[in-house]
Amino acid sequence: MSTPRQTISGEMPSFLTSGVPAYSSRSRSFALPSAQRRGSAIANAIGLRKRNEIEIVLDGETDFVHSYSTYDEINGHVDLRFEKDTSFDDVNVTFEGQTNTYVEKIATTAPTTGRTTGRHTFLKVQQPIAEDVLPENGILVAGVTYTLPFTFVVPDRLLPFICSHKVDIDEIRREHTQLPPSLGDPSVSGDGHILMDDLAPDMSKIVYAIRARVTKWNAIGRLLELADKSERIRIVPGKEEAPPVNIEDSESDYVMRKEKSVKKGLFKIGKVGRLTAETTQPRSLRLPHPQKRQIEPVSTMATIDLRFDPASPDDLPPQLDSIVSKMKVYTFFGAAPYKVIPEARRHDNWSTLNGIYPESVPLSSRALSTVSWVRHSGTERGESFSSSDLSRRPSGFSTMSNSSFPEPSCAYEAGSLFYTAKLPVPIALPTSTGSTRPKVFVPTFHSCIVSRTYTVEMNISFRTPGTNVSSSHVTLKTPIQISSEGGTPPSQIQETEAAIAAEIAQQFGLYEARQLEEAGLSLESPVYEENPSQGLLSGTRHMSLADPVPSHSSPTMQSGVDSSAPPEYRAGAYSTYGARDRLGGPRTQAVSLPAPPQA
Repeated sequence: MSTPRQTISGEMPSFLTSGVPAYSSRSRSFALPSAQRRGSAIANAIGLRKRNEIEIVLDGETDFVHSYSTYDEINGHVDLRFEKDTSFDDVNVTFEGQTNTYVEKIATTAPTTGRTTGRHTFLKVQQPIAEDVLPENGILVAGVTYTLPFTFVVPDRLLPFICSHKVDIDEIRREHTQLPPSLGDPSVSGDGHILMDDLAPDMSKIVYAIRARVTKWNAIGRLLELADKSERIRIVPGKEEAPPVNIEDSESDYVMRKEKSVKKGLFKIGKVGRLTAETTQPRSLRLPHPQKRQIEPVSTMATIDLRFDPASPDDLPPQLDSIVSKMKVYTFFGAAPYKVIPEARRHDNWSTLNGIYPESVPLSSRALSTVSWVRHSGTERGESFSSSDLSRRPSGFSTMSNSSFPEPSCAYEAGSLFYTAKLPVPIALPTSTGSTRPKVFVPTFHSCIVSRTYTVEMNISFRTPGTNVSSSHVTLKTPIQISSEGGTPPSQIQETEAAIAAEIAQQFGLYEARQLEEAGLSLESPVYEENPSQGLLSGTRHMSLADPVPSHSSPTMQSGVDSSAPPEYRAGAYSTYGARDRLGGPRTQAVSLPAPPQA
């Protein structure tokens, strides 16, 4: 058997094969990264493995899952304890967010197969560490516990350079710089008490974690990792309802209006008229704050307008039987970034760089026997009308008037009478009760390599008057958004990117002025201070410390940045991470694997 080969490239691999990825099922078991896999208990017991040197403790209630939203503070502390005296150069405590995807590629002729993976580190915020917390001599004494408190604030957006790839319109880039929710990790997909299914496949995962890392530089300038520990948390960012989706009837997967002929009799011989159904995009389903317990289900309301144009004045409208609604959940994932908002109909099933995973969730089903039709004369043309304008109708029809009605069907003749009806359709997300694994929904979002959208399908069944068997049905598909409630923003917050850039320039200016003063030049050096009342500056750095805390000294080998620099912008701390963990746009990696043995 040949040894698997791995090729890493920042560009699109040129040797990708054509194949149809099979995403019909998904596993409930997610593999942890190698850095977070736990060793066996036997190996720990006999001393073959070291005990954990780092312990991350989060403040708050001891819920099963620690959940946060936009502007929430993440408080806790890191405990460092080593079994023997350990020399170190740097200790980093960061709040990180990373997206991981993969797309299977199937070779039809070659003896190997594999996958193309995508990795995107979109968030990394560093906690300043006071000088008096760690020993000055750079040696952690054996058996002594060093406690490092931390406070992070969940940002409301990402830095602009996080989305650096090409996009078709600027709106895509604005979507990609919004904070995405936690996705695809069953260890945090819950409401604090029970694990839930967030309807994501194995091929997409968005993970947030508090990470503590102790490193040291060796004699040849290579960075050694002494200890590394991550504690995953659940992030559900605040998401406001966006404007309605721009739907193009010729290319869109949505069906906002549908016409269908109503056949005559049980054997459907002849036509009694034409039925038209149309709807509009409903208001969003708004999720509560992840730390709140909501008893009532999250719900909204959709409305379907019906119109029946009879073939003759004697033909009556069809009898409505029932309406069944369900939600289609689409998770889009890719090893290459998206230039447009992904849609199910436009997805290329043969693509080896992008994939789609659909799930269907039943919502409700109810009878429509009590819905009444309203009869209108052919002279009615206004948007509204009163009951006095209606002609005489049988007792089975309603006398109430509607404020509007659909446009005529293709079979309508001017001046003919027609019938209308209005169907309110309640839409509610399933609750977490029941014997099956409960579902948890995340807000609608679009990131560089992962997106989540929702569609509601409403199926109306009807039958011809005088028959007892449901003869036909009409289905509408409308987009629906899921928004979410965020935390309380600070009283003073700068919203524009120009203000963010100005502050960054100011902080670097203070740092350069300090260096000139130390060099002996006569130049005043203002004092760098943090203002806790400003809160978080649009995701660039957290300002949650009550008092300014200086960072501990960093070694000169880390890039020559002196410890007097502002702590949030110390380049040395970020350069200690590998290329796969650096901030920036998504990175693509092609991995070739041996083909499975043939039976």
